[in-house]
Amino acid sequence: MKRIFIAIFLIGLLFGMGSNIDCIGQSKYLPDTLIIKMKQEKGRGLLNYQRGISDLVFRSLDSLGFEVILPDHITDIRLRGEIVDYDAYGFQLHTKEQKDSLNWKEIAARKKFDPYHPISLRDNSVCMLTGMRGKDSVYIIDQNNNKDFRDDTVRLVKPIDLYSREKLIPCDYTIFNGKKYVTAHTWMAIGTWRREGLWYQVLQHYTTGFNLDKSNYELEVYISESRFYTYRPQIAIIGGNGIRKDTVAPGEYVGVGEYILLKEGVYRFADLAQDCSYVTLVREDHYLDKSGIQPGLLAPAFKCNTTNGDSISSETYKGSYVLLVNISACYSVPGSQEVYKDLAEKYGPKLDMVVIDRAGGYLKQIENWNQAGKLVNADTPDNKEFAKKYRPDYCSRTCFLIGPNGRIVDKFEIFDWEKNLAKHFK
Repeated sequence: MKRIFIAIFLIGLLFGMGSNIDCIGQSKYLPDTLIIKMKQEKGRGLLNYQRGISDLVFRSLDSLGFEVILPDHITDIRLRGEIVDYDAYGFQLHTKEQKDSLNWKEIAARKKFDPYHPISLRDNSVCMLTGMRGKDSVYIIDQNNNKDFRDDTVRLVKPIDLYSREKLIPCDYTIFNGKKYVTAHTWMAIGTWRREGLWYQVLQHYTTGFNLDKSNYELEVYISESRFYTYRPQIAIIGGNGIRKDTVAPGEYVGVGEYILLKEGVYRFADLAQDCSYVTLVREDHYLDKSGIQPGLLAPAFKCNTTNGDSISSETYKGSYVLLVNISACYSVPGSQEVYKDLAEKYGPKLDMVVIDRAGGYLKQIENWNQAGKLVNADTPDNKEFAKKYRPDYCSRTCFLIGPNGRIVDKFEIFDWEKNLAKHFK
């Protein structure tokens, strides 16, 4: 029977570390499974590199599909209902009697909600409104999630502030924790941004401390979505043994199914509870035999077609270094295509490169520069499997350096190319 180690996080102890039940025995007796309780934290954590921001489109009073109680002192009211969790569209499919659709089965299997007691769209939404109070543009968030705006604060529309914890707005919502529906809490930043309308981020993170053998560790969980979703969680070690990091590089983030390297051994990030209340790590005794996009692992084999019709594969670069470079037309300053231009000018003569972007991105522009590197459109059908492995998300700007031995040597964001590549090439 597998040994289960439950690490219970206690708040407010010395150095901010959790004092947990210690593992009994030496390193060779490490528990097979760690179930670690998480603590929710307000605002941004260390793992907030290039977090997205979401726009809000407000519509007519009958647009929600359910009734809410409106304030009587606001005019020109328009409403918005933000769906909770990434796969909640399954609720709408269910109401249209598509219970047996593949989408529905997948959502239910991932414990996004109880398929036997599906929550209503009303209870699965966070509601907001905009309007006018006299001459002022204002907005209201249904902070206590009772679908009644009369008991919530009216706020003036101002530019969004993503960095001040004091200005964040607390908000409740309902989520399925894998066993039952519970009330969850978060904080929002909302306001005007570079483009028209209101924009927002959900700003929270989760931390924990736990002991393993003679060491202790601090972990942080990061949710890559800026909305009310538990989508694509990532985890990283942010400290331990009395030392805490100031920054965490994106290459240190670990996704579900990837591995955390501890002093005592290697653990796979197996699961995050739907309400982020606990994380599950499973011991891995054969780490170096695994394939994946983490540094140290065997790089997944690939085959794809370039924009000029060439076919390339991992075998093409066997015995040499190759850098897979994701760029994106998603907003950034400077633009990732300009950063790649500098990268190619310095390392193009020394290093094979494969540049990956979506259709409508910067591939045509880069092609006109006559820079070194093969160009790959991630949206073409022939490149679908390649994109699944090496395009982590739609706006990805992640680079993967694969060594002559076929292992991932480094993983970093393109903006950090100078610092990271200097570690490997003099």
